[in-house]
Amino acid sequence: MEANIVAIKKLIKNRFDNNITSFSDSIGVSRSLVSQIINGSTEPKDKFFCSIIKYCDKNELDFKKYIFLN
Repeated sequence: MEANIVAIKKLIKNRFDNNITSFSDSIGVSRSLVSQIINGSTEPKDKFFCSIIKYCDKNELDFKKYIFLN
């Protein structure tokens, strides 16, 4: 799996008013980890992907927009 960083940034901008802390709180992942993933300094792991999928399910979004399945 691979994170679609562009789409995740748009999600944060549109749904969270560009507030990474609000986004990270809503998906249950630390703000620092989200920042590192968005900035490309670390690769997302299973916990991040599971959190995105759960958020999308809860909010009726298609997780495939935010995660590339390889």
